[in-house]
Amino acid sequence: AFLNYEHFRVIEAFQEFDEQFSNWYLRRSRRRFWRSDAEAYQTLYTVLTTVTRLMAPALPFLTEEIYQNLVRSVDPAAPESVHLTAYPQVDAALIDEDLERSIDAVIRMKNLALNLRTHSKVKIRQPLDTLYVRPRDAADRKVLENAGYTAQVLEEANIKRVALIEDENTLVAVRLKPDAKKLGPRAGKYLKAIGAALAQADAAVVLEGGVLTLEVEGQSFELAPEEIVVSYEGPANLTCGLEQGTFMALDTTLTPELEQEGLARDFNRLVQDQRKALGLEISDRIAVLYDAPARIADAIAAHHQYLCNELLAERLEAIAAPPDGSARLALGGEEIFVAVTRI
Repeated sequence: AFLNYEHFRVIEAFQEFDEQFSNWYLRRSRRRFWRSDAEAYQTLYTVLTTVTRLMAPALPFLTEEIYQNLVRSVDPAAPESVHLTAYPQVDAALIDEDLERSIDAVIRMKNLALNLRTHSKVKIRQPLDTLYVRPRDAADRKVLENAGYTAQVLEEANIKRVALIEDENTLVAVRLKPDAKKLGPRAGKYLKAIGAALAQADAAVVLEGGVLTLEVEGQSFELAPEEIVVSYEGPANLTCGLEQGTFMALDTTLTPELEQEGLARDFNRLVQDQRKALGLEISDRIAVLYDAPARIADAIAAHHQYLCNELLAERLEAIAAPPDGSARLALGGEEIFVAVTRI
């Protein structure tokens, strides 16, 4: 692209890479960095230095500053400038297309699960029990049968388990109707008849992302998936969605155990905010004292070890009165007092 003066193609590819690397790989690897995983740091260093050399022709000053900080500051024998280094060459042996496709599927399904959470109006910190999935094809099903990949979807969406299903009709009734805004201009007077035909059509073709062909009053219409509105009729506790042929249904039923865990996660967020307000380093160990109503104290106690791990708390203790220097906070519609100190 550089040789053909198509710089915009390089920038577009860089922006896509930066989005995936920053908002997926780095974010998913946070705990590896917290425990000083040498392999994680080496991978990060390799990526940053390689991308710096790769983008040097397009971002000459920024890449030079990064190069001086990351390379020259620790290796005086390295070339004096990023612009004097060898341009990176592709090593085809390092490309794993199966892994790339699998992660793309994980991200796509994670996004659909998060969309369902948004539509359900259940906040992300509230754990939910089951995500039902009818994969669009065998490749996606294989990804979801991999415990490691499924765990990433579940953690991102704060859900306990995935249940694979063969047919969404076992959960809900699927309803099809034309999208009048998109289909109306070309359907004209046949729009109402198309609607009647859609109501009787086989929804499986649309749910799998295919084009649906209808014969209406002697006319043939090919309807793309985006020209058809899909809705579901089923239990009130299910929030359903369809994207690129993948069907998902999120069970929003809240058990006492799930509600307790939701309170614990909200407490974690409040204390993390206190850590930031105090200007603590990400690796600082802390002590947490709190005074809370019984319902909230029980939730914190039930998830004591989880909270200690997340907060890097060496002490997490309930006391009978607001601790000295505590902050008054709201949690679960009630008032609590929390004091955070560095150890």
